[in-house]
Amino acid sequence: MNSISVKKKSAREEVERLIGWLIVSELFLVLIYLGSTYAGNPSWHIKILFDLDGEANIPTWFSSIQLLGVGLVFLLVSRLRNFTIFADKIFFKISGLAFIYFSMDEVVTIHEKITSSLSKFDFIPQFKGNHGIWILEFIS
Repeated sequence: MNSISVKKKSAREEVERLIGWLIVSELFLVLIYLGSTYAGNPSWHIKILFDLDGEANIPTWFSSIQLLGVGLVFLLVSRLRNFTIFADKIFFKISGLAFIYFSMDEVVTIHEKITSSLSKFDFIPQFKGNHGIWILEFIS
């Protein structure tokens, strides 16, 4: 009877492997974008799907999933770890919620909608080209 020994990987090795795959995935998205942008006759379908500055495409969804993952890890740490200082627990909770908000903003384009709604008002400060008007929401 053959016994197969299975080496159990440590949590650190699993995390390093995950980070490696995420970096490879990021580089793959960048290479597709650069290839579709600088090719002699790029296919516009590929360019739209992988436009790093666009919305509602594959890189946007990928970064949204990453932001959601980071937010969930922050929230999980805030629940599982015994903090000696209450401010540390609050920091992890607020950070987790902020990353989850950033994830939603990537998908639902919250700040773009705020910009289009508030750009009608001349008294609201904004950057050139009606950009940055949504920042007022966070300053108030």
